[in-house]
Amino acid sequence: MTKQTFNHVAKYYDFLAQVVFWGAIKRSQIKNLQSLDGAKSILILGGGTGWLLDEIWKKNRNAHITYIEKSSKMIARAQQRTFAGEVIFHNADFLDTQSTQIYDTIICNYFLDVFIESDLKIVVQKIKKQLKVGGKILFTDFVAGKNHNIIKQTLIKTMYLFFKCTKALNNTTLPNYDTAFANIGLVCTNEEKYFFNMIASRIYEQPKRICKSL
Repeated sequence: MTKQTFNHVAKYYDFLAQVVFWGAIKRSQIKNLQSLDGAKSILILGGGTGWLLDEIWKKNRNAHITYIEKSSKMIARAQQRTFAGEVIFHNADFLDTQSTQIYDTIICNYFLDVFIESDLKIVVQKIKKQLKVGGKILFTDFVAGKNHNIIKQTLIKTMYLFFKCTKALNNTTLPNYDTAFANIGLVCTNEEKYFFNMIASRIYEQPKRICKSL
């Protein structure tokens, strides 16, 4: 299992996310939050510095939020924020957590791309166990594409090289998210693309309807 940490980039991660991809990293995460109106419990995996909490509470101030972040420096920044709702922080590796609590919504933004394929299978299986029947997974991440030109491919490879040099991750290619989720019985029901189709914001649910690209 990978043992990556983002401690080395915590203090300037938000700046990089805003600048390097022209703000698409933040915009892509906000889009799916419109589906949180009825959520009573939310699990955030790899929440980073916590800026997304403010956006969540704009949509739903009544939800109980559990926030898991492995990086001690990332979660320290998140805990310094002023909270508009209830949030419980866990500075831990998600795979090491033992909670049996289940959630209406699980948010995994830019979380799954750090795992190699074999580890990804284990991670999504654990995610499924903590998702209520009829619940939703809000997913946003970099995605591979057959039509990515050399510039897009180079950007993704450069990003992975940067984080590998800062000891943030071990893999060098994007995993196949759709296959991983399909193997646990979930399908994409909504999708929007960002930054020349390099980023996808998706909702995964129990099979009801096909994925609709916007």
